[in-house]
Amino acid sequence: LLKWRVPQGSDWLECWAESTEQVSFHKQARLRSKKKKRHVQNLRQIRRKQVRIMAEARREVIREDLRRAKFICLAMDDRQYQKIIRFRCDAPQKPFVRRGVLGVMSLENSSTQDFEEDHALIAVRKLDAFLNRFCTPLLKSAVGDTLASNSAVDDSQALKEHIRKHTRVFAADGASKERRALFTAVREMFENVVLLIRDGAHALRIAIRDPLHFDNFFRRSLE
Repeated sequence: LLKWRVPQGSDWLECWAESTEQVSFHKQARLRSKKKKRHVQNLRQIRRKQVRIMAEARREVIREDLRRAKFICLAMDDRQYQKIIRFRCDAPQKPFVRRGVLGVMSLENSSTQDFEEDHALIAVRKLDAFLNRFCTPLLKSAVGDTLASNSAVDDSQALKEHIRKHTRVFAADGASKERRALFTAVREMFENVVLLIRDGAHALRIAIRDPLHFDNFFRRSLE
């Protein structure tokens, strides 16, 4: 289907099928050898590049949806030093709404200075860097390095400003430090936000967790 030494259609299908499950790249290489298929050197590196390309193709679809959106809602959910950023926006065609995941942002402190700064300021700075990475497409230069051309940089900055200006709703979980980060992000980056939402399910889970643990029946079921 494709010329030269590039992954064929069946290779892309296998990469998608195996990568959407909890199968590591190393295990994918072992499964391929057990199937007695054509030997491929550095399969893990190839799969990593394939997944990166598929992720970029999906991001480009999301970027186009956000460019046409007039109302955007962003939601942040913490999961063990990682923050999942979801979006929901309007669309000109049926079903007139688009939703999905922008990406996963790491919350680990990267330097000694981060330990001394306020959590809200660190979260806003990382959110700004995350939007820069999301809005910037991946392009290959002649020497093989991943970079963006001048026009791509201009488009990415325009998309970032569009997201900032058209974000009207912000949602976060019930943690107090996340609410402070949310207020700081709205004040520093998203000046047109009109509604802040606290995740009620998260607050309810915290409220009923300890009473359930005190009960012998629920404690045994939870353990």
